[in-house]
Amino acid sequence: MKKSSKWKSFGTVAMAVFCLLYVLPSFFEEQLPVWYTNMFKSRISYGLDIKGGLELEYTVDWKKAVLDYCVKNSEGITDRFLELWTKKRIDEISDAERTKLRPRLTIEPMRPFSRGKLRLIFTNKDDAKLFGNQWLKDKNINDFGVSSTDETGTNTIVEVKLLDSKIAEIKKQAVKQTLEIIRKRAEGFGLAEPDVRQSGDSNIVVQLPGLKKSQMKQVKEQMGRPARLMFRIVEEKLDVVKKIGETYLPQYKKLYPTGSRSLRYVESDRESGDTYIRSDSKVELARFIRWMSDQRAGKRPVIPSDRMLAMQKVQRRNETNQVTTVFYRTWYLLSKIQLDGKHVTKANVYYDKDNKAYVSLDLDSVGGRTFQRVTRKYVKRLLAIMLDDDLESAPQIREEIGGGRVRIDLGGVNAQEVLQDAQNLVVVLTHGAYKAPVYKVSENEVGPQLGQDAINEGKLALMVGGALVLL
Repeated sequence: MKKSSKWKSFGTVAMAVFCLLYVLPSFFEEQLPVWYTNMFKSRISYGLDIKGGLELEYTVDWKKAVLDYCVKNSEGITDRFLELWTKKRIDEISDAERTKLRPRLTIEPMRPFSRGKLRLIFTNKDDAKLFGNQWLKDKNINDFGVSSTDETGTNTIVEVKLLDSKIAEIKKQAVKQTLEIIRKRAEGFGLAEPDVRQSGDSNIVVQLPGLKKSQMKQVKEQMGRPARLMFRIVEEKLDVVKKIGETYLPQYKKLYPTGSRSLRYVESDRESGDTYIRSDSKVELARFIRWMSDQRAGKRPVIPSDRMLAMQKVQRRNETNQVTTVFYRTWYLLSKIQLDGKHVTKANVYYDKDNKAYVSLDLDSVGGRTFQRVTRKYVKRLLAIMLDDDLESAPQIREEIGGGRVRIDLGGVNAQEVLQDAQNLVVVLTHGAYKAPVYKVSENEVGPQLGQDAINEGKLALMVGGALVLL
């Protein structure tokens, strides 16, 4: 009994000591050594009642996303008929030919837009006879089905409807993507404790404890703006990144020692060979990138105006596809946007003959021609796929790509990792297809309901309670 009692006492003391060590960084982070705060990374989060701040609520207009998706697919239907009429690929058809042939087919979205219906007006009945569910399937336009056909004079009117399952998917993805984008923006502002969550069917509530008055205007302006899908080129010359890592990063760490604990310069990554700045904290790296992008008085900016630093979340997995390491890193890019995500019409995961997953990306006619010019100019370079300022993937351009259909191959340790990366990339790319406006429903600046004295008393009570347990 005595032996058992000793073990119980030892266990109680050990648990109390661990708990005390665990919570200390929440109270004395600046006084503790870096190795200690890196070991115990969790912090007590203070809500709006304690710290005050800003509460915002947005609603996602998913019906506009349905309309946008229908309009883009209507362009795809027109392009397929142009190819049929001219016996040419879409990128080979001249503007004069397009102008001459377009009156043969008019496509209009039908109200209410949330139902996803299109009206196709054919002036040539032979064209209308070619069109149908099988034609849609053959042209890889699988999300629509013919609902009715009617002849009026010399015209044939065909109505097609977006599948209910696709409408539900667009709604779900539009809200999900917007939620993630707003969360990333909150973290990008350097806010360590943002609370972003879905409320009801399509609303999003954002709570930002501790937000300063001076930051509120900027946050209100940028938090709810639509995200932008973009394609940029990765810079090959990394002399600026080397200068940042060897000269400016040490300066920054001296200026902000508690806000740069995990920041470090990687001259050559052991897996990829890349050169970059990395951090275990997105907030830390976002603040450093913002600091580097600011122009210092009387000095030329380190990063040229036609270049930029972007950030990527990196997840390293083992052979069993378990995530073993998560960190954030920089990419050095040409700042010019080579292709806007508004030209993306569809993205899906497919499998090659070896059963390896890849991403198939469809572009509209304008996007297809633009992408062909870009890939012709930048063969063997890396193409950065970005949502706002976050880089999501950087595949290599192997050859010139025309026709508006792009295949993106992904690297990975195993087939499951490749599939996971492909699925994640499709979610990002479909943001170009599911463009949903965001509207502010309410905003509320909240003052702290509990005073600093109450907070200090709580801290003291916690420490005294821990000490009494040890005694």
